[in-house]
Amino acid sequence: MKILKIDYRNIGLFSNGFSIDFTAVDRVVDDEHVFNVFNRIYTQNLIGIIGINATGKSTALKLIRMAMDIVLLNKGLNDIDIPKGIIVDGTILEVVYFHSDKIYKIESTIGTSLNQEFIFKSEVVSSKLKSSVGSKKALFDFSDAVLELNRDGLSGEGSSFLKDQDSIITPFTKGNTTRLYDMIFDTNFNFLKINGSAHLECINLFDDSIESLTRNDKEIKVRFKSDDVAYESDSLIGSHSLLSSGTIKGVNLLDQAKRALENGGYLVIDEIENHMHKKLVQTIMNFFTDESINKNGATMIFTTHYAEIIDYINRKDNIYVLVRNNQHVSDIKRYSDLISRNDIKKSEIYLSNYIDGTAPSYESIKRVRDYFVDRS
Repeated sequence: MKILKIDYRNIGLFSNGFSIDFTAVDRVVDDEHVFNVFNRIYTQNLIGIIGINATGKSTALKLIRMAMDIVLLNKGLNDIDIPKGIIVDGTILEVVYFHSDKIYKIESTIGTSLNQEFIFKSEVVSSKLKSSVGSKKALFDFSDAVLELNRDGLSGEGSSFLKDQDSIITPFTKGNTTRLYDMIFDTNFNFLKINGSAHLECINLFDDSIESLTRNDKEIKVRFKSDDVAYESDSLIGSHSLLSSGTIKGVNLLDQAKRALENGGYLVIDEIENHMHKKLVQTIMNFFTDESINKNGATMIFTTHYAEIIDYINRKDNIYVLVRNNQHVSDIKRYSDLISRNDIKKSEIYLSNYIDGTAPSYESIKRVRDYFVDRS
């Protein structure tokens, strides 16, 4: 199962809605950075979201996670971490995905109940055969699609067992084994999460002084190559007394990446550069773009503050830029829609503020400078 597009309308923070296209719209020369779903339809192996502070990067990932929780994992709204103040009464979520030789679209209107719980007010599922898609342009055209199910049309026994918080999508994802691996929480809570023994190859990429590392529910045990003593510590916060923050994040990230790569799943990670050398970030990104490793079309979706990270991405249509205007409203823009040239470093374009809103304003910097001058 492959997610092709996620689109939100009528949400907070993003004035023009929020949309992420997982397909390749630029020309595909080889399959190194994309995965062939069918015919000439490809999905991205990497999707990078970049923006300065407070433009909504973490919120963007939470919106992606929310859509995938519903469609991939069939979770109810009461089991999802819904971005409060972003999802409102009347928010519309539209997800297009490919499954079992069909392209499906589910359009859901989310509302609130009397006790302020989120519910599905209406939902419609439609589909079309992949054979009906002759071009990329036709992929998202559902004007001649078959209506599979309308939530408003449910009656009898089926409607009585369907909770207001549960989607009608479940019958149309039957047999799906694609999974979501979420590292948004790890941005602020960087604790070792592996179970059992860590693979030495993975540990030594981040710390080659470690001989072995194991973790269970109660404790972490580390043995170093230069010491015969095995050190033990509390399983949760004690890991930081034995391991660097970079090692903890790196081991967790490789563990989640391995799972995603094995089943063609989705790895969502906030601020990928935190605690890690840029070369290590590039190495992990390369695992997803290497077709000899990423055989099932797994996708890593990440945010970053650092423009140098997006220089590692060869394509332009899998980079999204977040900006915020003077009214404190954010907008998400695909880099390839803004910049046609590929002979200039993406970082240079981003840091130059050529795309308005990708660098702190001169006025903001001057105000802070004046503040320090006045107090010196």
